[in-house]
Amino acid sequence: MRAPAESPTATSDYLDILAVEAAYGPRWDANDGAGWSELFTEDGMFAVARPDGTPEVRARNRAELKDRCDLFNGTYRGVHLLQHPDLTVDGDNARAVVAFTFWGSLFKGGGTLEVGGFYKVKYARGPEGWKIRARLEVPTLRRTTVLTARDIDDIDWLSGEE
Repeated sequence: MRAPAESPTATSDYLDILAVEAAYGPRWDANDGAGWSELFTEDGMFAVARPDGTPEVRARNRAELKDRCDLFNGTYRGVHLLQHPDLTVDGDNARAVVAFTFWGSLFKGGGTLEVGGFYKVKYARGPEGWKIRARLEVPTLRRTTVLTARDIDDIDWLSGEE
């Protein structure tokens, strides 16, 4: 993380962007699609890098962003762990790289999802303050497991049988 320049405006910009990043994971993880989408500009974009590095756009505006969060959280529930961003501010624009890990559980059928990697983020300052203009998720680890049901009655100490 780079320290802000020695000016009150630079420090304020830096802290405002950190506040956006601090809200990112908790809003997604709480299934707050409306609140999560408000962290983006009205025409904000979220994409995930394909194996060849090209972005696959998943949502292009706040309505699509909200729907994306709601859809995902209807299948998985989990927690994001984000590191402090490596942040550069340039006037009304900024960019950052943010390392992350996500651990989630599948609601139906049992299973888990673990994703690790980094976000490449572009921010813009507008009338609403600092917002995410574009966020590209670059996964470096993606692991899923499917858990199978076990017959509990076959395990004596769990079934109550002795």
